[in-house]
Amino acid sequence: MTTGAPARQPDIQPESPLKQTLRFFSSMQLGLVLLLVLAAVSAYATFQEMERAIGQIYSSWWFISILSFISLNLLLCTVQRFRPLYRLALQPHKTTTAEDISRMQVHRAIAVKEAAEPLAAAEAAFRANGLRVSVAEGPAGRVVCGEKGRWGYLGSVVSHLSLLVILLGALYGVLTGYEVTNGGWVGSRFSVPEGNFDVEITDIRMEQEDDPTIRPRVYSDVTVSRDGKVLVQDTVSINYPVRFAGNTIYHDTFIYFPQIKLTDLETGETGASRFLEGDRVFLDAGRTMYLELRQFFSNFSMRPDGTPYNVNYRTDRPVAAGELVRDRQQQGVVFLPLHKAQVFETPGGRVEVVMTGYELASVFSVSKNLGRPYLFAGSLLLIIGLYMSFFIIPERYYAFYAESNGTLLLGGRGYRSRLGIAGRMERMEAQIKRREESKSSCQA
Repeated sequence: MTTGAPARQPDIQPESPLKQTLRFFSSMQLGLVLLLVLAAVSAYATFQEMERAIGQIYSSWWFISILSFISLNLLLCTVQRFRPLYRLALQPHKTTTAEDISRMQVHRAIAVKEAAEPLAAAEAAFRANGLRVSVAEGPAGRVVCGEKGRWGYLGSVVSHLSLLVILLGALYGVLTGYEVTNGGWVGSRFSVPEGNFDVEITDIRMEQEDDPTIRPRVYSDVTVSRDGKVLVQDTVSINYPVRFAGNTIYHDTFIYFPQIKLTDLETGETGASRFLEGDRVFLDAGRTMYLELRQFFSNFSMRPDGTPYNVNYRTDRPVAAGELVRDRQQQGVVFLPLHKAQVFETPGGRVEVVMTGYELASVFSVSKNLGRPYLFAGSLLLIIGLYMSFFIIPERYYAFYAESNGTLLLGGRGYRSRLGIAGRMERMEAQIKRREESKSSCQA
């Protein structure tokens, strides 16, 4: 008994490392995992303070890496899908055979007598239904092709491209931008080293609403300069930022600076200064006794349980509240009404403390995001891509005359659903049959 030699298996060439790498980074599984990670990180960042989220999350190397890998994945997916979808949309095969038509989503067979008239009838029916008609000569004969919504094939490509533009815009904004918080009172100035410019506050105006419980509007006149040269002069208010050279100054909030005057009743020495919430007003030279300001109340009142609160945004009863601390021990809460002095016994003698006034101050959020135009362009492109994907439905129809049995074959296929294809096919079939019936009646 003899056995033949085993058949030689064809050599299978392994993929090159470059192709394996590209296949990995273009895989849909990787894209979904990265998007889930991005969503989880973004959700976590929303529960953090804005400055911490920007400084420690959105500007971190690992968040930038996530954006970079998602951008790479989208780019490779878009490149892979573009060529076949482009051919499907703009370079379709317009010739077909009877066998191909019988395998389409929706197909019909109409008995006719002559080849010329049926194809003309099919062409007329295609045009009557809003189809773009072309006639091609194939190996099996002439084929009439009708199509509509060809740009719908590229909807997914445009959507992917828009997401890529948005991600690259966000990445560019993170790498080139910044966001800081600063502010001051009328006549004060602060510097923004990240943008290499200074901001001077020349005026602050408050407009109270008719309802005093509604937050008033604050308008701040600012002058932005760099190396002594004025860049812009404008007014900042809520929802009306100042923009220049890619930088933006937003109105964040407003606060009051109480002005507190200290008088040493033993020596007669006096001193006054502005203070912020959290500042310490030292009452003695040894700094063992001080007031730590907690809150400024523009319209002070007290609840029955002893809790202080603001009645509204009016400035009818301004009061500065602070914690009295002596030798690191809290002594209680002190309230300083406007122009009402209080005397404290300190290790250095008696000290009179009085709030002589207060000033309105504005707090700004200053940022720069060069990626903002790309974010806008990407968002606009995304709307176009979604419209192309969901509202432009590609459809193609073919008509071929089979001389062997005198049958006009109609076939149609859609990119997403066969419901619209079936309805349009029924209308075109009815139009062609009515034309055949009319022709038969005329001949009779």
